[in-house]
Amino acid sequence: MKRTVFLTVLSFLLTVTGSSCKRLSCGSGERVEWNTALPPFRYLVIGHNVETEIVPRSGHRMRVRGMRRMINWNGWHVSNDTLYLNLSRKCMWVGDDIKVKVRLQADSLRYIRNESEWTVRTTDFMHTDTLTLESTGGFARETLNTGDFDLKLLVRKLIVVSNGYALYKLRGTASVAYIGFYAGLNRMEAKDFIVTYHLGVFHRSANDIIITAHKKVTGKLLSTGNLILYGHPTDVQVEELYTGKVIIKD
Repeated sequence: MKRTVFLTVLSFLLTVTGSSCKRLSCGSGERVEWNTALPPFRYLVIGHNVETEIVPRSGHRMRVRGMRRMINWNGWHVSNDTLYLNLSRKCMWVGDDIKVKVRLQADSLRYIRNESEWTVRTTDFMHTDTLTLESTGGFARETLNTGDFDLKLLVRKLIVVSNGYALYKLRGTASVAYIGFYAGLNRMEAKDFIVTYHLGVFHRSANDIIITAHKKVTGKLLSTGNLILYGHPTDVQVEELYTGKVIIKD
């Protein structure tokens, strides 16, 4: 009887171990880097398991860092002026080993959508006329895709659209900015981002928006999140429709 139980347990352990090793092996191996030239694009959509760093520079190139087995990674394509980046998660137990890191050389981007688990960053200030940032945070493929941004921007007009769990860290300036937090726990930390003329806000997040504005601020607060303003704006017309408040700081 004891022998039967022992063999049963051993068989179970070997089965589990074998399964685990098989899963782990698909993400193992040497990390390598390779470069790829890209056709021109102005819109960027970042999918699952891709960590992206943007180098604001003329030309369109991409440096990819991942496992050697991914050297022929084809999780990108350009269509209708849009670069799509994506890596499907097949090895859920591996963690960081399965993601790819992309260092993207591009300038004058007009739209960035982050659907990944990783933060999109810039290495320097990105100059462009109008830029839209969008994130769709939520649970997908058994991961929490936050869609975070950490950017340095010099733009005329900035539009932010978010309905999940994203954190926006911004530095730089815009003449006009519109922030739309339509649901969730989105947060903006942009004390060092200056809106020089008009800031518009639709704020239904349970977290705060922190930003600097110099002149006109309009909008609505519809949840518990506050609008914390630096820069002493001269004209503030914001409706407080729930518990969130407009807070002006020095």
